[in-house]
Amino acid sequence: MTGFTVAQARGWRADPLTGIADDWDRTAGAVQNHADAIDSAVSGADWRGTAARAATAAISPVTAGLRRLCRALVLAAAEARDAAATVTAARDRVLAELATAAAEG
Repeated sequence: MTGFTVAQARGWRADPLTGIADDWDRTAGAVQNHADAIDSAVSGADWRGTAARAATAAISPVTAGLRRLCRALVLAAAEARDAAATVTAARDRVLAELATAAAEG
């Protein structure tokens, strides 16, 4: 296994990870809003009885799945932000070592 080159380390950028994390958070929010709207449409309908119970039973797995997707997106966003912090810290350490080496000649 080979290590990274100095040029590669200088080029490390965390922005793409942070950007995708923001996208995943926005998507999770939108999916959550849709799940809430679906639940409201079914539970807020002016119907009662067997048909209402059947509709609620039929839609519950769908909205539960949407909420699981939301949780997964939020967790993925958190992991991407953690990775961005790790990349940034590693890059900063490499650049500090390079600066020290350059100063020492």
